[in-house]
Parts: sequence; C-alpha cells; structure tokens
Amino acid sequence: MTSGIQMRTVRVIRRFKLFDLIEQVWADTNSTEPMRMEVYVNKSGDYIGSRHMGRPDGLVRSIRKYGIQAEKVSDEHSVCSIGRGLDGKWYGWSHRAMVGFGPGDRVFEEEFGDENTPYVKHGEKVIDTDDDAKLAATRFASSVS
Repeated sequence: MTSGIQMRTVRVIRRFKLFDLIEQVWADTNSTEPMRMEVYVNKSGDYIGSRHMGRPDGLVRSIRKYGIQAEKVSDEHSVCSIGRGLDGKWYGWSHRAMVGFGPGDRVFEEEFGDENTPYVKHGEKVIDTDDDAKLAATRFASSVS
C-alpha cells in the first residue's frame, strides 16, 4: 500500500483585496485523522502564510499593511516570497525577514557589506528601475529563505 498526502480546499473563509483566507484539509491516505488548516493565498491561489490561533501571522499583516501584491519568484516555487507594494517598492521575504527595495537603494548582494550594513545598501549597483528593485527583492528573499 502506498502512502500519499492529499490536500483539498474546503471553503473560502474571507476574501480580502490582495489575498484570500481559505480552509484546507490535508489527509494522509494511511491516516484516519485529516488536518485542517487556515491559509492565506494570493488571488492566483499561491500560498502566502497561515493563520495561527485565529490571527494572521506577522508576514500576512505586513503584506496587508504595505498593500503588497504577493507572488512567487517563479513557477517552480510553491510559496510567495516577493511582491510590489502600494509604495512602489519591491519586497522580498521569508519567515525570518522582510525588506522593501526602491530607487536609491542597492541591488542586493548577499556577500556585500557586513552585519552593520543595512540590507538596502548590500550591493554596489544603485536601483534605477522597477526591474532592479524586483531583482533586489528576489535576491534578498533567496538569501533569507
């Protein structure tokens, strides 16, 4: 007998402007007890974060606060880790940190600077374009994942 985990969306709990809160049920074919989770997904259905004890986690609160359109770095990823905010900055994050990058900041280079260098100054090239800011956010998200 083979084991497999299956997930299904049970219902939409609440729709927000930038994301939705949904209930999912995860079940192992060899287990009798399915696990229910409440998760936040972007409008494409990509995972952002979970609700814990009836409250959104800090990441979801920040996404809502800054009006960030969360997205995955690529189709190969399973979790949103970058997004553009209402302030025009591109944000990169993981469960450990979130930083916004915009014009005048630097394109993030992990090995640049030291522990006293602000993340927005971790690089040589100054951000001039939206694409530069997105690249900085993508690199930052990769470094803190």
